[in-house]
Amino acid sequence: MEVMRKLIIGLLLVIGVVSVGRACEHCTALAVGNVVPAKVKYFGLKDVRLLDSPFKNAMDRNAAWMLEMDMDRLLSNFLKNAGLEPKGESYGSWESMGIAGHTLGHYLSAVAQQYASTGDERFKQRVDYIVHELDSCQQYFVNGFIGGMPGGDRVFKQVKKGIIRSAGFDLNGLWVPWYNEHKTMMGLNDAYLLAGNKTAKKVLVNLADYLVDVLEPEEEFHIVKFQEMAKAAMEEIYAKGKVPILVGGTGFYIQAVTRDIDFTEAQQENTYRAELEKLAEEKGAEYLHERLREVDPASAESIHANNVKRVIRALEFYHQNGTPISAHNEEQKKQTSPYNLAYFVLNAPRDILYERIDKRVDQMLEEGLVKEVEGLKREGCHRGMVSMQGLGYKEILAYLEGEYPLEEAVRILKRDTRHFAKRQLTWFRRESDVIWVDKDKFHWDEKEILEYMLSVLKEHDILG
Repeated sequence: MEVMRKLIIGLLLVIGVVSVGRACEHCTALAVGNVVPAKVKYFGLKDVRLLDSPFKNAMDRNAAWMLEMDMDRLLSNFLKNAGLEPKGESYGSWESMGIAGHTLGHYLSAVAQQYASTGDERFKQRVDYIVHELDSCQQYFVNGFIGGMPGGDRVFKQVKKGIIRSAGFDLNGLWVPWYNEHKTMMGLNDAYLLAGNKTAKKVLVNLADYLVDVLEPEEEFHIVKFQEMAKAAMEEIYAKGKVPILVGGTGFYIQAVTRDIDFTEAQQENTYRAELEKLAEEKGAEYLHERLREVDPASAESIHANNVKRVIRALEFYHQNGTPISAHNEEQKKQTSPYNLAYFVLNAPRDILYERIDKRVDQMLEEGLVKEVEGLKREGCHRGMVSMQGLGYKEILAYLEGEYPLEEAVRILKRDTRHFAKRQLTWFRRESDVIWVDKDKFHWDEKEILEYMLSVLKEHDILG
């Protein structure tokens, strides 16, 4: 008899993001051996000052050379790649070739180290200026990328799709792009750790997130693809002898994994599909959506009219089987889970939940939601894409297209996010194996919540 695999589910309402994340970090840490305390500690650069000596002379000469460097010339290719106007002509040699941009990373590390070593504010000003310009490039680029290499964004997008060509030091036509990006990342790391520039940390994290991204905005994404990707990730975790932790907020997507739902799709009929696509083009997405409502009201309720591909898929299923795809999916939901799992849902009083939703929307706007959507719109993203139907994107896109003012877009976003949270609560209450964690009953003490969750995991024989 096959032993049931272990699984931890951490489903969160909007209020639970921080707590679940921290709890998961602690859970993961349980599998790690005891930490050995360091016996040696390095002096910090700010704690050491050179006296008159050949070393001091070399440092002073280096400082003078760094102050002669033109930062705008080092930044030239970064701005150019982001679609911004360069403020200086790029340096020659390697900076005008396929490895362009890497010198800036070295330079940013150097001026950060010089500031830490001497306290000279001139180098701190250089750190701050470079980071500010890189932040501007990243905001314009939207997806988190920054780089001086010509076509760098294109190459990394190819890598994400599995397109890899190399004859040695090159990757898809660029010379050592990973090395190049690493220099930029280390420069940002030094700007944050040695010069205390907090924006550098934000830019660095966004760049790191870009490099591990798995989908582009124009790519179609649906529950079947999510299930495939989640299972593949879980297999990698099981292979390492660990217990997967799934964290999210969309109940049906989690259910697709925990109950191993079979999303059998109808065989594609090119003639019928072409007919539906033509109807959508001639009479609009709403017309096609109404046809779905006539034969499968439940699917019409859950699928947005602009998601034409999913509407067509549901109509195809009905055309071939004579039964709604929603009924098929409901039948699949009745399956028992093949996993030994613990299914946690963090919760809070409704008034506090709604207040935090409003604050979260305000924070999203402060952190550049409008600029992000503006950038996506420039790249050709539109409301017909699945990626642009998420909360926040469709409301701001409607504002940018003149449908209503920004204040109204924010009001709708807050309202619809509250409605979404309410639907989440309703969904989770229907789930028989949910373990509710009401944060107020734990006095909002995250340590107490974590101890409770760990005790449940031990009871379920998920953790030893």
